[in-house]
Amino acid sequence: MLMCPPIQNKNYSIWGPMSIVSRDKKPKGGGKSPHFKMRIDPALREQLDMEATEQGMSLANWLKNLAREALKAKGIEPKG
Repeated sequence: MLMCPPIQNKNYSIWGPMSIVSRDKKPKGGGKSPHFKMRIDPALREQLDMEATEQGMSLANWLKNLAREALKAKGIEPKG
């Protein structure tokens, strides 16, 4: 059995050279928003996850949209 030494170049795979994608590492929009933690009953969390998934978004984005809609319903223009 012929054994090959591992390739040391991280930009090269066993299939050949890998494409290198240049990414902008600067934060968008001034950086990350601060975290907001809350406790949710597991049964409620499951319902919320299912609804967010049905709408094709993460639970965090679904909750943000829900909060924006609630503010608009009260006549308050959401910021951010």
